[in-house]
Amino acid sequence: AKNALQYVQTSLEQSYGFSVSRRTYLDMVIQELKNQDRSFEYIIHENYMIVSDVGFLLEDVVRNIVQGYQGNYKGTYPEMFVDPSLSSDQGNLYINGTQWGSFMRSVLASQSKESIGLARSMFFDASLSGNDLLLSGFVYPNEEQTIVSTFRDQEPEPIGLLRMIPNNTAEVLHIGSSNLPKWYEHWSSLFQTSIKSHQNTLVQPQDIMMNTSREIGLATLETVDPTISKRLLFLKLSDEAGMRNQLNRIAEAVSVTNNDSVFVEDFSDYKIGMIEINEFPAALLGEHFTGFPASHYLFYMDYLVIASSDLTLKEWLNNIDSENTWGQTVDVNTFVAENLGEANLTQILSLNRSWNQLLAEFSPERQAVLKKNSNVLKQFDMMALQISNLENKYYANLNWNYQAKKAPAPQELNLGDELLVHF
Repeated sequence: AKNALQYVQTSLEQSYGFSVSRRTYLDMVIQELKNQDRSFEYIIHENYMIVSDVGFLLEDVVRNIVQGYQGNYKGTYPEMFVDPSLSSDQGNLYINGTQWGSFMRSVLASQSKESIGLARSMFFDASLSGNDLLLSGFVYPNEEQTIVSTFRDQEPEPIGLLRMIPNNTAEVLHIGSSNLPKWYEHWSSLFQTSIKSHQNTLVQPQDIMMNTSREIGLATLETVDPTISKRLLFLKLSDEAGMRNQLNRIAEAVSVTNNDSVFVEDFSDYKIGMIEINEFPAALLGEHFTGFPASHYLFYMDYLVIASSDLTLKEWLNNIDSENTWGQTVDVNTFVAENLGEANLTQILSLNRSWNQLLAEFSPERQAVLKKNSNVLKQFDMMALQISNLENKYYANLNWNYQAKKAPAPQELNLGDELLVHF
């Protein structure tokens, strides 16, 4: 180990102009390698090399070692180290959910209004299979104030609306609930701040959501301009007549307020209505469901479909009529059949179609890294994360598919830069 380390250090000095310095902290030697562009520090302990480009983080590791591993990561989040782990995979991934929001705020261009975490902690086995990166494991709510905790006592559901997702979709968020009114009670309490910030006296969220059942889906469509929102909200209905009455009541009340007539348009054998209220879906479901300056809607089979614009809704209907949807596309259908099953929470991402929106979310520094490595990253296209509650134990799977592109030839990743992908 010492010979290998000496070889690496000598190579860095000779090939990249790094200079070496040493300092002592709590009787442990910390070595620093530095050149004009960057620097990092490392220690060697029990045949492990611990490296960081932030000095105080390495000092945290030294303190943990010197203090006999008291109050460390494993001790604070023991749940991640209890469940069985595969011994023949390519590694393990441990995520501290309580710090994930702070981490993302350090790389995103703007901060979320509400700091609601997915889970307290997450553990995944990592493996490679063919063209897929597979992560499988568990998420642990442990606290009421997490998204996963809203699925307590809920059974996973199939994703019935996938057949209605158009091929120009960048991202899909799907919620499956065996008892949606109970789930909504927990969800609306969790996101009460953003729901209240979008509230309107004409909208009674409980009365509207009581007409829904089992499925909620949000599709974000591809756009060249990331400032333009093209979104579709799907609500599976338990009572279509009840939902019609609720929406008609709101539309009539808005027309009286605006001294205008109720908007109704015939298109492709369907009647399109409109709720002229800014961010109507967010008034029901909170900040994740923004992007609707007005809500154009229609009833399709046993779903209510709400679009962010009249044009978006008509384009969706044209895609349905021409079978230009995920349900009719071989590559997507194969990915869905191989990777997606019943779940409580599903997020599906097409990296290529969501590229412009993703770039806009990151800070300028991170955008530069993503653009520099775009040829490589875009070969990892379809990604799906699913979380399923089985007897109040939350199983999670993440699948990311790689499809090599023939042109242009991919550039090598610059390992000296940070590589961060947000989904």
